[in-house]
Formats: sequence, C-alpha cells, structure tokens
Amino acid sequence: MKESMTLIQRKAGWLAYAEMHFIVFVWGFTAILGKLIEVHALDLVWNRMAIASMIIGLWTSATRVPLALPLKSLWPLLGTGWIIALHWVTFYHAIDLSNIALTLAGLATSALWASLIKALYRKQIPGISEIVLSCIAMLAMFLLMKVQHFAPLAWWTACLSAVLAAWFAVLNSKLTERFQPLQVAFWEMVGGLLGISLWLLFRYWWSSTPNSGTLTMPPFPWPWLSLSAMDWFWVTVLALVCTCYPFVASIRLMRQIDPFTFVLSVNMEPVYGIVLGYWLFGESERMSPLFYVGTAILIATVLGEAWYKNYRFRRERFLKKASKTLT
Repeated sequence: MKESMTLIQRKAGWLAYAEMHFIVFVWGFTAILGKLIEVHALDLVWNRMAIASMIIGLWTSATRVPLALPLKSLWPLLGTGWIIALHWVTFYHAIDLSNIALTLAGLATSALWASLIKALYRKQIPGISEIVLSCIAMLAMFLLMKVQHFAPLAWWTACLSAVLAAWFAVLNSKLTERFQPLQVAFWEMVGGLLGISLWLLFRYWWSSTPNSGTLTMPPFPWPWLSLSAMDWFWVTVLALVCTCYPFVASIRLMRQIDPFTFVLSVNMEPVYGIVLGYWLFGESERMSPLFYVGTAILIATVLGEAWYKNYRFRRERFLKKASKTLT
C-alpha cells in the first residue's frame, strides 16, 4: 500500500514538474506572438488585457469567486495592473525595435532586479551575494552591448521591461496572500486596461487637430480596429493560452513544487524563447556567438543566485534543527 502511494506521489510530482515547464514554454512563446502580431505595442497590450479580463471575469462567475472588493483594497490591484501593462508594452516595443533574442536577454535580468527591489521594500541593504551577482550581470550586459550591433534604446527598453516585471512580481507575492488568484488576475487586467485606455485618450487629445473647414475631430483610433483577422486569432491565443491559464496554473503549482525548483524553471523562459525565435524566424534572430555567451552568463548568474539562496535557507534550517536537538 505504501509503495503504491509513493508511486502515485512520484507520478503526481513529475506531472506537476512537466506542467511547470510547459507553462514556462508558453511564457517564452509570448515573445514569438509579439513578433507575429503586426500592430503597435499599445494596441496589442490593450486587446490582450481586454480579452483576458473578459475571460477571467467569466471564469470567476463560473467558479463563484466574488469580485466585489472595498475601494481601499482595489487601488493596489489596479496600480499593479498598470505596472504589468507597462511591462508588456515595453517588452513588445523592445521586440519591435530589435528582435526576440535581445529582448529576452534583457528580460533574463528580472530575477536580479527582484532581489534588489525586495531589499528596498524591506528597507534593507542588499546582501553581499546579491551585490556580487548584480555586478556580474552588469558585466554580462556590458559584453552584450559591445559584441552585438543594435540600437541602445532597444536594449534599455528590454531592461526597463525586466525591472517592471520584477516590480510587479514582488507586489504580487504580497497581494496573493490577501486575495484569491482570480481576484488578483481580474482586477490587475482591468487596472492595466484602464491605464492604457487613459493614455490612448490623452495621446489622441494631445496630438489630434480638428479637420479643416468642419472643425470636427478625426475618428478615435480604437485599438481593436488595427487588428487583422490573423492578428485577432493570435491575440486571442495570447490572452487565453499565454495569460489566463499560466497565471492560475502557476499559483496552483507553487503549492506542489519546491520553491527552488519553481524559480529555476521560470528562469528557463529566455532560453525557450530564444531557441523558439531562432527556429521559427531564422536569420532575423541570428546573433553573434559572443552574444549567446553573454546571455548564458546572465542566465547562469540568475540560476547561481537561486542556488545560493536555496543553499543558505537549507543551511539555516539545518542549524536551527541541530540547536534544538542539542538543547
């Protein structure tokens, strides 16, 4: 009986691990979709968040998850949604300015930014390991800028996207403790949607001039009007497969997979995305050998930080147990 239970648990563990890597693969595929969808980054993200908020709204209705929250609780969710929207806009804009490989190389720094942002929120000085690893990451970034010819704006846009990704990840780690995952997902999508809508309205008001003779304003450029039939298909895939499912599934898998394994799996996203981009788009994604060396150093730095934190956590736990047994 015990052996059969152990086999079932092992099988469940492997299935959870396989699903985690599938989700990370799906996240890597978002960069591919960003290149396939031929619209401005603002329009792409607006449509992505609009479809995702509707799908998650129906999901919450079917599962009877309450969406009504006090206004005081809504502001952090809506604000975090705006940060997510900015992350996606800068991410897809970086792809438009350069290519998938460069953008994902910049995104690979997000885990290091998260460590620094966590320290700031806790009002602590970053640890020596975090400072050393951040310096190594900066050297790798400098190497990438020297060995590959690309617009500096593209690289810094990708790095800004990584900082924003780290910021909302730190905020979400706190919000998911207070609210249900579907509540967080819905209101963050709504917050991002409202933020981009306000920006589009402001841009329209600022840049538009009345038509000569009639003094009427030109029609408002609604984001959904810029999508072709194929773009609609890919945006729907992006919202449904790459947004709604991974968010909820990753929250569930956090309860089944060791945190160290979870972090290592997520940090494979740039690898999957770069390989997919090279396989699907060929020459436009080909970079110099030293670029891949620099990217490998970046990813190894992130993995090294995760390994060191896991080692330190296990060591502290072992010492606590040892001190208890001695007393």
